[in-house]
Amino acid sequence: MHRKETFRLAAGLAGLLAIALTAACNGGQAGTVHPAAEASAARTGSQGISNSDILPAPAAQGNSAAPSSASPASSASLPEVRHSVSIDLQGKSYVFPAGFPGTERYNFAAVTAKGIVWSPAPKLEREGGNPVWIPLEPFSLYLSDPANPQLGTSTARKLFTQPLPEKSNEYTKLGSLQGVGDYVIYHTHTMFRSGAQALKSQAWAMKIGDSAQPAEILSFHAAGGYLYFWGIEEQEKLYVSVSQIPGNADGSYTYEVYVYSMADKRKEKLHKFSLKGSQLKFSFHNQSYEVKLQQG
Repeated sequence: MHRKETFRLAAGLAGLLAIALTAACNGGQAGTVHPAAEASAARTGSQGISNSDILPAPAAQGNSAAPSSASPASSASLPEVRHSVSIDLQGKSYVFPAGFPGTERYNFAAVTAKGIVWSPAPKLEREGGNPVWIPLEPFSLYLSDPANPQLGTSTARKLFTQPLPEKSNEYTKLGSLQGVGDYVIYHTHTMFRSGAQALKSQAWAMKIGDSAQPAEILSFHAAGGYLYFWGIEEQEKLYVSVSQIPGNADGSYTYEVYVYSMADKRKEKLHKFSLKGSQLKFSFHNQSYEVKLQQG
């Protein structure tokens, strides 16, 4: 069985694609909050968002779930005692395979048109005295019948296993998982061991089918002064991203906004858009859209 680690700094982010997992031991959701607020722009390179404001995090959505944060174990090795992790998805309760205390937040699940897509935490080890778990195995995505409340690899169909990084001192963790019709959208972060920031963050889209393979939407930075927000237009199955890039002489940000069509597997850069708080307004293929963003 595979188990997976995704680390979050404890802060107040409410919108990482998810409904919090509830475990036998209680815990709060981990997250990161980036400074941002209102901006209006007709092109990239416009004024940056003030650091004194905060981009509101949207409410958790019913077709995805993110792990809750539980107190980590006191030892660098995994504890012997296992317990089950339950999750609520659209009013139904599902139970993950038994896991170790402190690793609840490394399990993900989402509702799709094809069933429940989920990822159990892979085999993990504690990194010294830090509240960080390092995956020793790659994470996998599974598809289960929504009528079965027990999520198990023996009764599920494996959709995909994320390859491990080539370098032994690097690892990749799953950051989020969300269902959009018969697609899943997820984010990954490749880290150095003992590193504080991701070497590479990526957004992926995968259509659930007999030969499911993810397509990379884009790579992005979400640390070191870089800000990243994203959202989904579900009817047309569009993934939109807003990257705020520091470095302008006046302290403002450069904006890069992209729209990715899941159906066409194509990404286009937007030069005209309006960003106010967490709402992004834009036109794409002669249609107007408004999408609520959340932090990535």
